[in-house]
Amino acid sequence: MKDEIANLRKNLTKLLELKNSLQKLRNTLGSINSRIDHAEERISELANYFFEATEADRNKEKRI
Repeated sequence: MKDEIANLRKNLTKLLELKNSLQKLRNTLGSINSRIDHAEERISELANYFFEATEADRNKEKRI
């Protein structure tokens, strides 16, 4: 009986360690996803800026 209780405690400890590891992984993935989203937003802003600048240059050339 004592061995069974000891085994249950070991298994519980291992499960809690696994749970903590999974939570750390989730947090890391959430952080990575947030950074990716931010980078995508910045790329989109730069692409829009480039497009607008290109259009402005074309309009200037047409006027000349």
